[in-house]
Amino acid sequence: MKMFIFTGSSMLAGMFVPIELMPRFMQKVAHLFPQFWLIDGIKRIQSSGLLRDSLLNIAILVGFSSLFFCLAIYRQANSEQEKNFV
Repeated sequence: MKMFIFTGSSMLAGMFVPIELMPRFMQKVAHLFPQFWLIDGIKRIQSSGLLRDSLLNIAILVGFSSLFFCLAIYRQANSEQEKNFV
């Protein structure tokens, strides 16, 4: 299941097909996935050679990471499995 989610979101984010070849609405949908921001950040670093050009991308990736981390903590705190284990 995780592989299908990762592959599908990667396809929508433009990892397999360049984002410029996608329709306009798909390009807007791609901004919802962290893979898009990673690819965009790498492209910016490769084109300019400066890390400061991709600081926004890094900040957005840190935001995604903290969001997923908080969701994992919340899910673990409300898990019935842990209560049965302890």
